[in-house]
Amino acid sequence: MQTCKTNQLDIQLNFQQLLLDYTVVKFSASEDYIKYGALVLDEIGFKLKTKSIIFERGKSFYALFDKKYITNLDISKQLEKIEDGDKFSFKFLNAKELEQLDTHTLAQLIINSIATPNHKRLTFNNLTGKLYLFSPSHLKISKSKEKEQIFKIVGLDFYIDPNCCLQLNVKTFSSVLLSKQMEFSKKKLKEYPKYTFVHSTNTLRRVLSTEKVKADNLFILKQTSKKGTLEKSNIPFLDFSNLNEFKDSKIGILSDVLDNINEKLSKYLSFKFKEVKANNVVRHLNTFDYSKLNESIFLIDGIKDESSNEHLDFIKQEIESLVPNSKTKIAKKENNTSYSVKLIHNKRFYQKYEQNDPYKPSNNIQHITFEDFKLNSKASLKAIIKELAIKNDISNNKISIIDWSKFNYTNKWIFGIKHNEEFYYLTVKPDGKFYFEKFESDLFNQNEYDELCDAFGNDNYTEFIVKDDIGNINIIKRTNNFTIPEFELINDILTKETAKINITKDLVLKLIGEVFETEKAQGLKSKINQIEIWNKKNLLHCFKNRNDKKTFVEKVKQETGEVLKSYLRDKSRYELLDSQLDIHSFRQNKSHFYFVGIKGKGIQQTISRASVIRKIDTFKNSQYLFDKLLPLMNVDFVKNGDLTVLPFPIKYLREWIKMI
Repeated sequence: MQTCKTNQLDIQLNFQQLLLDYTVVKFSASEDYIKYGALVLDEIGFKLKTKSIIFERGKSFYALFDKKYITNLDISKQLEKIEDGDKFSFKFLNAKELEQLDTHTLAQLIINSIATPNHKRLTFNNLTGKLYLFSPSHLKISKSKEKEQIFKIVGLDFYIDPNCCLQLNVKTFSSVLLSKQMEFSKKKLKEYPKYTFVHSTNTLRRVLSTEKVKADNLFILKQTSKKGTLEKSNIPFLDFSNLNEFKDSKIGILSDVLDNINEKLSKYLSFKFKEVKANNVVRHLNTFDYSKLNESIFLIDGIKDESSNEHLDFIKQEIESLVPNSKTKIAKKENNTSYSVKLIHNKRFYQKYEQNDPYKPSNNIQHITFEDFKLNSKASLKAIIKELAIKNDISNNKISIIDWSKFNYTNKWIFGIKHNEEFYYLTVKPDGKFYFEKFESDLFNQNEYDELCDAFGNDNYTEFIVKDDIGNINIIKRTNNFTIPEFELINDILTKETAKINITKDLVLKLIGEVFETEKAQGLKSKINQIEIWNKKNLLHCFKNRNDKKTFVEKVKQETGEVLKSYLRDKSRYELLDSQLDIHSFRQNKSHFYFVGIKGKGIQQTISRASVIRKIDTFKNSQYLFDKLLPLMNVDFVKNGDLTVLPFPIKYLREWIKMI
């Protein structure tokens, strides 16, 4: 069985050593709670020279002090110098109280103490009781002749949650110069904590009440909006295209943080990622085949001007190339029996010019907007075709986008979701025919309604339920857990790949003779002998054939241990990256779980998101049945080119709800 790391931490604390070197102080406010972002959190940290601070919620926070320093510190006197400092009491925690502190809280407090700018690439920032990690590569900078202006600082919030699960959430600090692009209806700009960027150390620090900082170097923890939609900053979960890209991904940043923790804090704490063993793995097999579609596709101009006509002409050519067996034509009217694509303006256009928005959800028309649709994007075109195929299935009440009979189901399956406090069902029969239902509560089905409420509960993590035809119900819930690849091995391979060449030209020539037949070896030796600057790039450039290059790279690694080039996308991907690939289910502590990664075949070097672990609960005395449904996620027509994380009938159910 394949073993995969998760973000669940096994934390070990050395209380004795911690008490020898540090003192933990608990500060409590006289008021009911401390406001999030309260200035006093940073002022106490700055003026009392704490090693770190942690604040989660409530009326208390904890500070870590150097033991030698705090023996000469009059905390009461220092608090009097801080605004609202007199509203806080404090207590030195003894050994017993320290051991009673939540493990995640104390671990986070210790880790927050590495918030020092002595790392060349990554900086640690203990701000307002949190730990933010910044890389220069994630600064959003506008350059001009006069100066460089930083508009956004994107980083990671390194957070251990109450369940001792590590979270790496992206946070954006935006310049106040962008305030017109932000929404302040709930909280005014002046109420936000302000931070300033220290260029000499590439760190952020809190602006104190006594300071005056120019607006061009003032930031708040808030994202901007564009066209009425909140923008999103991204840091890829994993990028193994080269060492630099790896270091700038979440997993690469995590690798650097752990190196720092091991180097500086190993006396006080250690942790490792808990592992799970998959008992069922479904490898990717089915790729959506556009060439098999033979439905007529009608393109409808809902704008009717010269530009829109050119738009549709271009789209028609692209669709004909993508779906050669379909007849594509520009039509004046909608066709209820065929695929239809209608070009309209976006919502903002109709609002701006006070025109009626013609958009209406439809089970046979896919709308695209003139302003937002990317003409040169094949991915966008593919998405349209797949959406039309799904809508066609919904209209005909039968799954045809994939051969349902191949799943060999002999019973019907019922999928249920809760939307706006209402319950909706999709029932799929063994032949692929299906029907939808909206549950209507009345006196005659009150027991069933109560059972549904019980199954979904008030848990926001519940995503859907599935039921077989004899009444077994499984409840699927999203968790805060995700899987983690073998980052230490990946880091080691990429570091070795980046290192200067070590192998000599003479040894290379010798190995060439051992690996290749005479004629090919002579050609390669001739090219290698002509290399003037001896490095890995020039050496590998001598190989035109990828297989020859890979064979030679493997020979060099076998003989010398040197990595000339990493091939992480080949067979080794299942050793290093399997936690991010395909579909896995596992059992732990009598509970069932699953996760879905990207397709194992033909993987890209960048994985944008983590593979979230979902839990399957059996309702009351129901049997566990979800493993039978794992193949329903082994399709790539729901998420554009990727596996879907929920059984694909859920997509049908959600689309139907939009239309009713």
